[in-house]
Amino acid sequence: MELHIKGGKRLKGQIKLSAAKNSVLPILAACIMTQHTVVLKNCVPLLDVLSMIELLKSLGASILFIDNDIVVNCERVQPLAADAGLTKTIRSSIFILGPLLSRFKEAKVSAPGGCAIGSRPIDLHLKGLEDLGAKISVTDENTLRFDAKEMKGGNVNLAFPSVGATANLMMAAVLSEGSTLINGAAKEPEIEDLANFINCLGGKVFGAGTESVLIEGVRNLDGGEYTPIPDRIAAGTYLCAAVCAGGRVKIDGINAAHIYSLVEILSKTGASFSFKAGKDYLSNSVEMVSRGMTRGVGDVITQPYPGFPTDMQPQLAAALCGGLGQSVVIEKLFENRFGYIEELKKMGANAVCIGDSAVVCGAGRLNGARVAAEDLRGGAALVVAALGANGVSIVEGAGHIDRGYYKIENDLGGLGADIIRRK
Repeated sequence: MELHIKGGKRLKGQIKLSAAKNSVLPILAACIMTQHTVVLKNCVPLLDVLSMIELLKSLGASILFIDNDIVVNCERVQPLAADAGLTKTIRSSIFILGPLLSRFKEAKVSAPGGCAIGSRPIDLHLKGLEDLGAKISVTDENTLRFDAKEMKGGNVNLAFPSVGATANLMMAAVLSEGSTLINGAAKEPEIEDLANFINCLGGKVFGAGTESVLIEGVRNLDGGEYTPIPDRIAAGTYLCAAVCAGGRVKIDGINAAHIYSLVEILSKTGASFSFKAGKDYLSNSVEMVSRGMTRGVGDVITQPYPGFPTDMQPQLAAALCGGLGQSVVIEKLFENRFGYIEELKKMGANAVCIGDSAVVCGAGRLNGARVAAEDLRGGAALVVAALGANGVSIVEGAGHIDRGYYKIENDLGGLGADIIRRK
């Protein structure tokens, strides 16, 4: 699949966000913990979401996608039935571990897959589970077997605020006896969203969104209906696209606090913002106006929330390449996340990678070229750059982008972009 983009058109219009991929994936896994039906609202069939659904089905779950609702029933799930081939397709497959141990006290999982953007070991997950009493054995090169019959509440101190480890340990503790305190927890909005979902079903999770999360074990969870938070990374991507191409874009259904670090940086490029607060985040909106030729923003460092997110680093760098002035983008979380820079150079970008940094000297408007997406956010960055470039760009490997953006050509086309998909 390829995306053909004719750049140079200013973007104008509004986009309504769907549920965040990074919330939907752990929430889908959390459904394992209840034998009752759960309905997740405002979801779209992203490739990563479909992969998680297939993984849950391999465990015995019954799942239907009806319009924008996912209807899940995990009554017949079996803890040792995970499809090894499916677990290798997405990193987020590791999220099934905590729920399986919580409900069944045993599990068997293979090493998870995902984007090739650096090593992302699961040692924090494993150490935390061992601290709670789980026993881990290796059955073959890529498969781990877990015995959690003696797992109980306890204290876990995370050496790094890992989103995945925080979510997994939180879920593992939900149906475990006693109280569990996770210190050094990730503060991302998706963690708070997961806790709200669990509590919606009858769980007792407190302090999510802070560095200390307390889980009081309960005997079981009920069913229910839940709407995950809107996708802040998709929102940021479309804002970067409008900064690169210029224009006026309104994003509906976004919590402004979730994108504050990005707004702060994009304001330095010359973009201006206005916010509208509704009765809840679903009725909130942010509107941005950009002249399209960005100024340099100095140093940008990726950090855990509430800092600037690593998942927005490529898109921001792409927007800066098509402007003027110098910026330095410093990646502190994943060591191989600058692969897209070589593709941007095909479009005339003046950027060089030095260790964990990319030095971007805005060269003015880029030129269209044939480029290849090699991972999800790097692929989104190439789309951002193409929208502001002169001429036609062809972005190969659109399947990578589809993992986190549902028919991105439709959203951007609705803003006036000249973008089509071809096989």
